Amino acid sequence: MGLGYAVRDFQSAAKLRANLRPAQTAVLGLIFLVLAACDVPQIDRPVVKWGVPRACKEQSKLHLAELGIPAAAIGEITIRTDEASGRGSSRVRGHQAWARLNSCQGHVVLNLYRECGLKSARVTGDCQVPALSVR
Repeated sequence: MGLGYAVRDFQSAAKLRANLRPAQTAVLGLIFLVLAACDVPQIDRPVVKWGVPRACKEQSKLHLAELGIPAAAIGEITIRTDEASGRGSSRVRGHQAWARLNSCQGHVVLNLYRECGLKSARVTGDCQVPALSVR
């Protein structure tokens, strides 16, 4: 089955080339070369994925403990991974850990580097964390 399609595709390409004039073939070849040589920069657009990278989740618990938040006070931690995409690949820019606290209506948001180190922290809702208070 595969060989039949390959032979047919080859025959179709040969017929197409036979019907083109040399000037047309040259122009199409030139267009192909220009397009292949172009290195058109693509604008990175953020792609946000919600997932649970285990390393960042565990590291987030340590960061919360350093901020004086005991493990018993944490309801759930959700990790959001920020990625920049372009040219068929993506790279991780960093993470955000959203820790829901049992004592308030809100979260502690940890902005993390790609390797899960703490960049900054803030609170949402009516949550109060003494280590994050504005002085």
